[in-house]
Amino acid sequence: MKTFYTLSILLIVSITNLHAQKLYINVAGGYSFSGVLPTKHIFGFRATNSIEPTSAQIVNFANVVDTGMNGKSYKEINKTYGNGAYAGLSVGYQFKNWMSAEISFAYFHSNTLKSSSLENGSSLIGNHALTKIATNARGISTLIELKFTGYKENWKVLPYAKIGVSIPLWGIINHQIHIDAPNSALGNTFVEAKILSKPTFSMGFVGSLGAEYQVKPWMKLFAEMKIQAMDIRSHKASVQSYDINKIESDGTTSNIVNINTFPDVYSKEILFVKELDNSSNNADYNANYDKTKPKEVARINAPFDNMGFFVGIGFVPIFKK
Repeated sequence: MKTFYTLSILLIVSITNLHAQKLYINVAGGYSFSGVLPTKHIFGFRATNSIEPTSAQIVNFANVVDTGMNGKSYKEINKTYGNGAYAGLSVGYQFKNWMSAEISFAYFHSNTLKSSSLENGSSLIGNHALTKIATNARGISTLIELKFTGYKENWKVLPYAKIGVSIPLWGIINHQIHIDAPNSALGNTFVEAKILSKPTFSMGFVGSLGAEYQVKPWMKLFAEMKIQAMDIRSHKASVQSYDINKIESDGTTSNIVNINTFPDVYSKEILFVKELDNSSNNADYNANYDKTKPKEVARINAPFDNMGFFVGIGFVPIFKK
C-alpha cells in the first residue's frame, strides 16, 4: 500500500510538470444505488451456544422468521455497500481534444442496511430470540481512468465516456448487533455488540457516461452516470464492545458479561484467511490453537457494486510564467 501511495504522488507530480493549459481539476459529488443486478449479498452474524464474541456464526444478511410455528419465512437482503453518498476530487491531463487521463480521490459513506431475525435459536439464547443488525461502510478510494470525449470545434456541450479501475485506500465496515433473548439460558437477557471489519487490497472496475458544458475557457460543469463492479476482500475484524445484560424480575438491568470478560485476543479479534486446516488458529480445526492470536476464519467479500449519478465543476488552473 505504501508503494501505491508513492506511485500516486509521483503521478500527480509528473502531471503538473506537463503543459499547464492541459491540466484540469474536478470537484464532484453524488449518490449511488446498489448494483444494476442486485444478486449479491452481504453477511451478518448469528449467535451460537457460546458467549464468546468471535464464536458468532457468519450468515447471509436476511430477514428471518422461524419459531417453529406457521408463518415461517426467509428473505435474503440482496443489497450492497455501494448504496450511499460520494464526494471526490480529481486531477486530469488532456493529451488530445478527445482523450484525457484522470486520477481521483473519493470519500464514500454508505447507507445503513438493516436485518431482523425472529428465531428459536441455540440453547443459549433460547426460543423467540429477536436479532437486529445494522451495518454500514465508509472509506476513501482512488480511481484511475481514461476519458474519451466527443469533441467538435465550437461545441459547448461535449459527451464523454470513461473507463478505469477503483482501488480502496482505507475503509471500515461497522456492524451494530442487538439481540432480545427473553428465554435464554441466562434468563431474560439482551445483547449489544459492535464489530468493525477492515479490508485488504482489492480492486474493481468503473465505467462512466457523461456530458460537460464549457461555461468559461477555465471552467466547466458536468454530470455523469457511473457504474462500479467491486468486491472488497475482508482482512480482519475486531469486537469493539460486547455486553450481555439481564432484566431482573423487578425491571432493573444488570450487566453479566462484557468485553473485559474475555482477556484473550482470540475471543475479540478475527483474521480472515484464504483457507483453513489443522495449522490454522481456529479451535474447530486445530486443538492446539493459540488464544493470544486472532481467530482465523474463512475470508468473505463485501460487495460494493453500484450505479451512481454525479454532478461537478471543473477548473483549468492559470499559471503565470
